[in-house]
Amino acid sequence: MIMCGIRLSNRAQIYHPLNNKRREIRLLHVSPRQKNRELIQCHLSAASLDDRPVYEALSYAWGDPRARKSIELCGRPFRVRKNLWTALKAIHLSDTSRTIWIDAICINQDDKEERSQQVKLMREVYRGAEKVIAWLGDDTDDVEHAFGVIEAMSDFPNLHFDPEIPPHHDLAVLEPESIESLVRFLNRDWWKRVWTFQEMALAFRLEIRCSRRTLTGEKLAAARESFWNHNTCCYSAYSGEYPGDPIADLDKYFSPLTRMYQYANMTDDFVFPSIMATFRQRQCTNPQDKVYGYLGLAFGRFRSFVEPNYNKDPGLVFEETALRIMEKIGSLGPFSLLEGPKSNDIICPSWVPTWEEFEHDFLFEAHYLRFSWLITFNACRQKSLDMSLLCQGKLKVRGVIVDRIVSDARVPPSHPIKHQTPIFDQWRALARCSNAPYVDPRSTREEAFWLTLLNGSLHEGRRRVPEPEDGEASSTANEVNETNLAREDLSRPANEDRTVLPVHGSAGTPPPPEEVDSRQWHSWWVFMHSPSDFLDLEGLQFNTCVTAATVNRKFFMTAEGWMGTGPPTARQNDMVVVLNGGLVPYVLRPTWSEMSHAGTTYSEFTILGDCYVHGIMYGEAMDRLDAGVYTEQEFVLV
Repeated sequence: MIMCGIRLSNRAQIYHPLNNKRREIRLLHVSPRQKNRELIQCHLSAASLDDRPVYEALSYAWGDPRARKSIELCGRPFRVRKNLWTALKAIHLSDTSRTIWIDAICINQDDKEERSQQVKLMREVYRGAEKVIAWLGDDTDDVEHAFGVIEAMSDFPNLHFDPEIPPHHDLAVLEPESIESLVRFLNRDWWKRVWTFQEMALAFRLEIRCSRRTLTGEKLAAARESFWNHNTCCYSAYSGEYPGDPIADLDKYFSPLTRMYQYANMTDDFVFPSIMATFRQRQCTNPQDKVYGYLGLAFGRFRSFVEPNYNKDPGLVFEETALRIMEKIGSLGPFSLLEGPKSNDIICPSWVPTWEEFEHDFLFEAHYLRFSWLITFNACRQKSLDMSLLCQGKLKVRGVIVDRIVSDARVPPSHPIKHQTPIFDQWRALARCSNAPYVDPRSTREEAFWLTLLNGSLHEGRRRVPEPEDGEASSTANEVNETNLAREDLSRPANEDRTVLPVHGSAGTPPPPEEVDSRQWHSWWVFMHSPSDFLDLEGLQFNTCVTAATVNRKFFMTAEGWMGTGPPTARQNDMVVVLNGGLVPYVLRPTWSEMSHAGTTYSEFTILGDCYVHGIMYGEAMDRLDAGVYTEQEFVLV
C-alpha cells in the first residue's frame, strides 16, 4: 500500500516515534546542491524544543494535491506537492546545508495521533524559529512590480498615490500595470489559508519570498501603515473619481492585511474567538483546522481550551469549541456566527457555527460588520448566561419569547444595494410607515423602520469612532476602532457593566432617534428612487450601514407589531426570543418534538441566528419580564 507517495514500510523507517514529554519535533536538513543532480537530498532528525534548536520554518500554501515531485528523504524517494518542491529548490543552498521545519515533511501526515500532538506545539515551533520564510510561489514580472510598489510605500510613506496631490509617488509606481501586479500579489493563495496567518503572526522575523526575490515583514508592515495613512486623502477620493481603477480597488486587499497585522499583536485573553470570526473566509483542507489552525494565538483562559484530535468528527470539534467559548466569555456570542453556508458533510446542531466560508466576500464583509456591532446592544440586560448541555447536541438555555413572526420579505444577496429599491419599497409597505406610534412609543412607525434598516448602527458608530490625533488620517481611527470592536464583541460577558464603553448612556439605554438626523434617511430614500448615483459623505455612511444591515437578511413583522431584520431562512411562525447571556435577540423555530431529562420534559427548537428587533435591543424585554408581561422559560436547542 502506498500513501503520500511512499510505501508504508518505508514510512516506518523514515518516521520514528517522537517523545511528546520532551516536546520533540523533527527538523529537515536540506543538503547542499550538487552539480548534475536534480533530486533534492534531505534527512530528518528529532529535536526537543526545550533544547532551543536552531532552525528556520517554512510557511506556504500546500497547493494542488495531484501535482507532485520527488525528493530524496533519508535515502528514499519521497513525493511532495509541487509548490513545496519549488520552495525547496529556491531555498536550496549551494555551499552548506539548511535546517528548516516544514509541516508536510516533519510531521507524519498519515498519523492522526502525531498530527494532533504536533499541532499543540505550533506556537513554540514558529516562535522558536530564527526566521519564518513565507513562500508565495514563483517569481514573475508581477512580483517585481508588486515588490516595487510595496517598497515605495514603505520607503516614502509621505508621498501620495493621487497624482493630483503633491508630493506624490513616481508615475511608474502609479501605473495601472504596477498596481494590478500588487493586487495579484495580494491575491495569491498564501493570503487565503488558515495556517499561514498564525505562522506570520508568531514569526520573530518574517521573510516573504518568491523564488529568489525577497521582502522583509517590516517593509510589508510599513506599506500597510502607509496605505491607511493615505486612505482618506488618496484612495477614497480616487475610488469616487475613478471607479474601477486598480488604485481604487486596493482597499479590498489591504483591509484583510490590516486585520492580520492588528490581530498578530494582540495577546489578551479574549482575542481567540474574534480571530476565528474575523478570518472565517480563510481556507483549509481539514475542517477541524478552522479551530486548530488558530490555537497558536490562543492566550490566557483560551490557551489549551480545546484538545486537538484529528480522530474526532469535525461536527464534534465545532460543538466542543462553541460550548467552551460560551463558557469562557459568559455570553451567547457564537450564536451571532451561525449565518452562512453549512456543508452536508459536517453534521452538528443548529446552535453550532461551522465556520464555513461565505460564497462571496461582500456577504462576509456585511456579516462581519454586523458582528462588530454586537457590543452596542444589551438585549438581556444583566441576565447572566444560563445554559447546560443535556446530552451531545442538545443545549438547554433560558429566556423569554418576545413574539411570533407573521410576515416577512427578503433582500436578495446581490450588489449594489441600489438594485434592491423595489424590495425596500415592499419592506416599507409591510412596516406600514406613518407618524403613528410604534409598539415602543418612543418612536413613530416611520422612525422605527429606518432605524431598523440601520440596525441601530449609525448613531452608535459615531460614538465608537475616536477623533483622530493631529496629523493622523481619520481612516486610521476607523481602522483601529473596527478591530477593537471585533475583538470585544464575542468576549464581553453579557452581564458585565458596559457603561465604560464609549456608547450612549448606561447599559440597556437606547439612543434617542433624533441623534440620527432624519434628513439623512429622507435623502437616502430619495437617492434610492432617483437615477443619480451621487451621495454626500453622510449619505454614504448611511448607505454603508444599511447595506451591512440588510444584505442577505430578511425583514419581518411580528404579531404584536415589532419590526426587525434577521436570518434569510426566517419565516412565519418562527419565534423571536431574548435569551439570558445574549446581547441581541434570536430567531427560534419549534421542531414540535420533546425530550425528557432528569424527570423534566422540554420542547426542542432549532436556532436560525440572531436578529435586530427595534425596541427590544437594550433590555426592554427584561422590563416586560419584571412587569409580568413575559414569562421566563427553558428551551432545548438541537
